[in-house]
Amino acid sequence: MAENDKDANLLAGLCYIPLMLINVIAILYVLLAKKGGKFAKFHALQSLFSLVVVFIISALLNLVFFMPFFNSFFGLYFGFPESFNQESFMGVWMQMFSMMLIPLAFSALFIIVFTILAILAFTGKKFRIPIIAGLVEKVA
Repeated sequence: MAENDKDANLLAGLCYIPLMLINVIAILYVLLAKKGGKFAKFHALQSLFSLVVVFIISALLNLVFFMPFFNSFFGLYFGFPESFNQESFMGVWMQMFSMMLIPLAFSALFIIVFTILAILAFTGKKFRIPIIAGLVEKVA
């Protein structure tokens, strides 16, 4: 494998690392500095579009699952102080915990999938994420 292929694979793999914004920095580096060639550029764009989709899904999940909690919590705490007691407070927190399970499961799935994609890109495997890859090809 040529040195340029190793660099392109490394940059492509870094675009998928779901840790401490490493992927965002790698995406910006590949796209703005034009490093890594077509392989890295394709994966940078694919990762960027995937992150946008994940962000939208995460925001929707948080709205659906956390808004009822905040409504009931603030209604209980601020709106009805005479009905505020330890049992109702604990009930609200248990409700919040149960509502957090789906967004947390989605976050865990995101980390697992993006880690696998990072490994595939780092090893030079060519893969396409359905729908997103088609958008990337139209943009690139």
